[in-house]
Amino acid sequence: MNKLLIGFLTLSVAGNAFLILKPKEIVAEKLEPEKVVVTETKTITVENFALKDQLQSMANKLSEAETEILRLQTEVELHEERLALNKLNGDIQKDTEENLASGVVKLTDEQMQRHEEKRKAIMELYSKESVDGSWAYQAQDDIRKALNDLGDSDSYSFDELSCKTTVCRLKLNPYKEGQAAKNMAIMNATMALVMQPNLDLEMSGAEHLKDVDEGVHIYVTKKNSN
Repeated sequence: MNKLLIGFLTLSVAGNAFLILKPKEIVAEKLEPEKVVVTETKTITVENFALKDQLQSMANKLSEAETEILRLQTEVELHEERLALNKLNGDIQKDTEENLASGVVKLTDEQMQRHEEKRKAIMELYSKESVDGSWAYQAQDDIRKALNDLGDSDSYSFDELSCKTTVCRLKLNPYKEGQAAKNMAIMNATMALVMQPNLDLEMSGAEHLKDVDEGVHIYVTKKNSN
């Protein structure tokens, strides 16, 4: 019998790995022209770590790019919602000025509809916004100070104060039961915010909670937010 030293190298593209038939001394049972019959082989697999790392890096960058695109899309949508809300505020302000000039007290159905649209838009915007730390925490301090200094602490308390990017929400808890007590708490909190000097916030809506004893959420927005 004859001894031969044979080695083969194969690239597996799908698996991103090299398949190496390690050179080894084998026994050739038959030797014929262009043909060798062997009785033994040995294989080992070595992963291409460099290629694998490159592919993983590309996948990570692609994922980061997709996340950034989604974030920008959300910001564009929020910007459009704020612009629409500002226009609605302008229409409501115009209605108010015209009513005051003409001595009209009762709102028309159309004017009431605009107020309801504004209330829902504020609530929707608050639910979508993320927290802008450069504005939110200072706004919370300003609201807390206004209500503590100028609010009627004998009639209601407040909690659950949270600000996002342009909208804040807090809960008023009237000490008395009934809708009238809720309305009075809203009016007093609104006046406290209006009277606080240099406050860059304005009362923008209220959400009466379903249960009588559950208080009311009020929404406060950044002035001229867009």
